[in-house]
Amino acid sequence: MCLVNLQTVGTTLLIFINAAHTNKGRQDDKSLSTAAGVLYYIGKEWGHAKHTFSDQATRSNAEVGAMHPALALLSDFLLSFQYSGPVHLVTGSAEATSLFLNLRQHIIQHFAIEYTYNIDNLLTTHPGLTLTIQHAKCDLTLVGFKCAWHLILEAIKCPQDTSKDLKSIKFQRMESKTAVLQAWEQRFYNTPHSSQAYDSALTSPPDGRPHAILQMALSGIRIKGRKYVYHVPRDIQSTLFCLITGHTFTGAYRLKFKHTNLSPAMEEEVTCACGMVPEDTEHILLYCPHTHHP
Repeated sequence: MCLVNLQTVGTTLLIFINAAHTNKGRQDDKSLSTAAGVLYYIGKEWGHAKHTFSDQATRSNAEVGAMHPALALLSDFLLSFQYSGPVHLVTGSAEATSLFLNLRQHIIQHFAIEYTYNIDNLLTTHPGLTLTIQHAKCDLTLVGFKCAWHLILEAIKCPQDTSKDLKSIKFQRMESKTAVLQAWEQRFYNTPHSSQAYDSALTSPPDGRPHAILQMALSGIRIKGRKYVYHVPRDIQSTLFCLITGHTFTGAYRLKFKHTNLSPAMEEEVTCACGMVPEDTEHILLYCPHTHHP
């Protein structure tokens, strides 16, 4: 590739990006992922940008996230110059080139969504612009990669600023799940627990795992060290949940519906087939001679 010539001659716009995961120069010996970008115009450095990610980020995250400072540089440049023509974004990561605009589901999909949106805005605002993403061997003899590397080392030594950390989809999912579970737990303790569901199914706050009944239906149950597996169809699972929570059309459930436009339940509507009044879940599961065999 003729990157050296392009970098020093002509008016082609070049943006070199580089990333690293290192602890070089840090007082706490903690490795951080950092990315940097350098923009060249008319053979000279026009500007540069750098970003340090959270300590959960990997080198791969930083290599893909390196387009973020690159697009920020390009956006600032276009505010200063009326530029039309090619823009070459050069990365030293072959893996990153296939992930920058990959909108399929993966752990750093949020980068691709952000980049697609930003590039679309840039090309819409500047229709004469063409953006090319290229891969080149990360050779520090190329002044663009070398300058980006020095920026990375400077950023690694600085105190970490987590106010603008870019979070992965996996991290956002875990964060959302934790918030939901905390809200459910608070709601569980604030509820008076007057319904049948709290006596049978929801005896403890939700913890994000499948209910014990579903777990038994899917993977079986272990009794005295021996595992018993029996596939329970979904319709039977649903019926069982309705029964243990009381949300099934038994006589006792029918009596809960009291509305001015609804006529009172008649005795035959709330009576079990065996004659028990009113028919309820406990009776069906434990005592009714039609369903229970002692």
